[in-house]
Amino acid sequence: MENLSQILQITYKILADMPGKQGHVSDIAIEAVRINHNMGMDADTFSNKLSSALAAHVKKKDAVFTKVASKKDAKGKVVSYKRGVYRLKKLRVANPTEQNIAPPVDSAFLGKAGELAVMSELLFWGFNASLMVVDKGIDIVASKENIYYHIQVKTSQPRANGSFGFSINQKSFEANHSGNTYYVFALRELTKTSFAVIPSSHITTLKNRGIIKGQDSLSISISILDKGKRYLLNNKDDISTFINNFGQIK
Repeated sequence: MENLSQILQITYKILADMPGKQGHVSDIAIEAVRINHNMGMDADTFSNKLSSALAAHVKKKDAVFTKVASKKDAKGKVVSYKRGVYRLKKLRVANPTEQNIAPPVDSAFLGKAGELAVMSELLFWGFNASLMVVDKGIDIVASKENIYYHIQVKTSQPRANGSFGFSINQKSFEANHSGNTYYVFALRELTKTSFAVIPSSHITTLKNRGIIKGQDSLSISISILDKGKRYLLNNKDDISTFINNFGQIK
């Protein structure tokens, strides 16, 4: 994976979740746009660049992608391939061991890890970012093009039912509510972290609709459905468009 270009790394992750671990370049591009991993390109541009990258990649001896056969002769030899369709090769990989999975840690470690992970993502997205020395409802101040944004980070590991639980102090929320305030909910699974980047204004909308409730603290639960294709907040609001979407901070 580390030797793959960025567009092929994205494709690898997308195909891993597709039926048969295969798909057409157009479908891969649409999914890349949906999950905000399209590298700033529209679906057509992404699809064209991906076609070129895959065509060159499958010729390598250590290729992890391969074409999908459409027709074989009587001896089982491939005589034609499905145009634009690729799949992951069946590679021999070692089974995950406990050494690959971080051990449980207390909330202080978990919270700080989430903050630093969000800072890293902000830097990748071109923001200058700094941790606040004192947390009074804002963890990170990020700036881009001379505009400053306030980021509050909440980190959680899955509960017994698989959902992720968070709470926001009501007074802190009201004190920091503005158009430039964003809440980033870090969903830490065994070996990866996803981020729900939600503007303060959307949380207010959900409060007004009765989806988010609470007096002293606002209670939020995020569930991951359909193998990571859908994310629901409090089992009612589909927040899939907010997942890993740091580009909306503007």
